[in-house]
Amino acid sequence: MNSFDINPYEKKLHGAARKTFDCGVPPLNQYFLAQMGQDLRTCYITCFVASDMHGAVIGYYTLSSASFSLEDLTEEQQKALATRQYKDVPAALVGRLAVDRKFAGQGFGGVLLGDAIARVKDSGVGTFAVIVEAKDVNAQAFYEHHGFTPFPSNPLKLFLPLSNVDPDA
Repeated sequence: MNSFDINPYEKKLHGAARKTFDCGVPPLNQYFLAQMGQDLRTCYITCFVASDMHGAVIGYYTLSSASFSLEDLTEEQQKALATRQYKDVPAALVGRLAVDRKFAGQGFGGVLLGDAIARVKDSGVGTFAVIVEAKDVNAQAFYEHHGFTPFPSNPLKLFLPLSNVDPDA
């Protein structure tokens, strides 16, 4: 794995390089190129970009606040929660995560996901879990490999309780 940094998106730093980004998934490419800036300006998301020492965009992910209903969980999962007095459970959403094809297969997806989870955990904001919405079964398998559990009603929507995250990882 080459030397790289993960930083919040900055137009001066990443603007030109994002125009050549290609993860092989047109909606993720189009989002990064055309929609992400607007979502940043309206504070709907934050975006973090991994770039190499030459300024090439390796990948990106977005974070935003979210919640889910206790009713979205099985009875067993609900019982595992320390408290059931709240109907909605606070969470963070990794809305998009993509790695450029030039860097695929080198572990950057897991690194970006780990960075997102660490940022949420270290944010100081009360958050029970991180949620992701997998684009397909391959993405679902990726998230399950990293400890995420599918919601019973939608296996492409998964969550990872932050209590399950190793603080030393």
